[in-house]
Amino acid sequence: AALYFFMGSYGQALPLYKQALEIQRTALGEEHPDFAQSLNNLAGLYKSMGSYEQALPLYQQAMEIRRIALGEDHPSYAQSLNNLAGLYQSMGSYDQALPLYQQAAGIQEINLAKHLGMGSPKQKLAYLKSVSGTSYHLYRLALRSHSQEPATAALALETLIRRKGRALEAEADTL
Repeated sequence: AALYFFMGSYGQALPLYKQALEIQRTALGEEHPDFAQSLNNLAGLYKSMGSYEQALPLYQQAMEIRRIALGEDHPSYAQSLNNLAGLYQSMGSYDQALPLYQQAAGIQEINLAKHLGMGSPKQKLAYLKSVSGTSYHLYRLALRSHSQEPATAALALETLIRRKGRALEAEADTL
């Protein structure tokens, strides 16, 4: 399914993502984080197809499952917030996207502080890279709406400065 998705063959990916979702539902139940990942994958496909109304409830359900199963400080919950914010951004609903990006950035900041205090330089860099999506989307949102939404620009700048600071701290610890 993922191969077809990345090739842009959405019509071929769709039944495979749906089949994977049903397998996860049957094998693990609807409260399992892996089921949430399958929901997220299908929602991402719908988003890429421009079917935002079909993606929205799937992203919301995945987010709620992760919140309950993993907790509100878990990186996967932050990913769900980020995905839902990205959908709202694609729909032009910047006022709904911003608070979700803020919440995701806050969770990621907590986890950055935890994870960058340990591990090899390669592991630290890999973790920084894993949260770069939120930063990228915030910068895009800020550039599109900076004149109307100063809070968006402020959040993007704050996130950029914090992430750079965390990267420098992680690098300094290896010297």
